[in-house]
Amino acid sequence: MDEPQEGMDTDNSIERIKTLNPLFKIRYSATHKVLSNLIYRLTPYDSYKQGLVKKIEVLTVSEKNDEASMKNENDIFDEVLLKNGFMLNYSKEKTNVFSKNEVYQTKDDFKECLICMDARISKETLKELESFKEKIFICLERALDTTMKWNLKHLLGDKLIAF
Repeated sequence: MDEPQEGMDTDNSIERIKTLNPLFKIRYSATHKVLSNLIYRLTPYDSYKQGLVKKIEVLTVSEKNDEASMKNENDIFDEVLLKNGFMLNYSKEKTNVFSKNEVYQTKDDFKECLICMDARISKETLKELESFKEKIFICLERALDTTMKWNLKHLLGDKLIAF
């Protein structure tokens, strides 16, 4: 059954499927509402790493300075940094070097990077990053237009991580 969450978990659907006397049921879905006998899970991140999708976009809707949104923002930082090899004991400090974007200096016992979660990276930030060529820079891929992405890739090489 493809996309079983679309009404296939109702009592009526379950009874009707039973009348078919199936030997077994296989349910394919990215968003199961009722999880039963999970055999395999392919997360969005796994899909990205295996080259099955070009990019992953995360949409977050929240109010600034709200305790819940701050927790959510910290969760996003945790996830991004963990997926890029950082340990959970990382420290994060906002830098004052960047005039147009909120950029954080992040480091753990082994690695350090600059990270920006803003929706757009400004040209001024690109110029200011010239002083940080040796550091990893992590940002949202959707924050970069084609020209900005090319310029950052040219400046930072494989130290640019756009997700």
